[in-house]
Amino acid sequence: MGRRFLRMKAWMIDNAYLVTLGCLAAIVVSCAVYTHGLRNAQHEGIQAAADAPEIRQSASPAAVAAPTPLPTIAPLGIRTTALVAPKAAWPLQGGVLRPFDRQTHVYWPELKAWHTHTGLDIAGEEGEQVKACMDGEVSHAAWDELWGWRVCIRHENDRETLYAGLESCIVGIGEQVRRGQTIGTLLKCVPCEAELKTHLHLEMLHDGERQDPEAALPEK
Repeated sequence: MGRRFLRMKAWMIDNAYLVTLGCLAAIVVSCAVYTHGLRNAQHEGIQAAADAPEIRQSASPAAVAAPTPLPTIAPLGIRTTALVAPKAAWPLQGGVLRPFDRQTHVYWPELKAWHTHTGLDIAGEEGEQVKACMDGEVSHAAWDELWGWRVCIRHENDRETLYAGLESCIVGIGEQVRRGQTIGTLLKCVPCEAELKTHLHLEMLHDGERQDPEAALPEK
């Protein structure tokens, strides 16, 4: 027995490289087996995860929390009538000489051109006081060779009134005026509307578009 052990020991010493190779081979095989088993376990885990929806379908649905309602804003209590332009006052007491007309083209000799009549011509007397139709701020006041003094007043809700045919102007740009306040006096003759007797040419605009002034004025 002792001789066999000695002979085996001598053989292992003489063939040490073979023993080393055998150990390395055993380690490689063990690692391969372990890796293969780990991959199989992962694969089985993935398959199990794929079947999860069937379990969820049979289970009772989870409760979903109701969304928190957004805070509401209380009405401000603004009356709708406050958003409507107040009824305008007549700037003069005379009758209408020529109405607003955006359809018919008329030849204006002084302008040497055909134009529609986008204003309202109101009869008056030379030197008569011209009143503001509504409260507002004077945005323009200048002399025009064809129209005499022209005064434009800007109001709320993007409205404007334009007065042409004034002999004098007693308000300035940026000045606040009240309805019924005198803004100037009437010219004897409006140069570009010389075919008419003494009158005021009144225009009203909303958002830059000309409107019929008579529709905003009270009935006489």
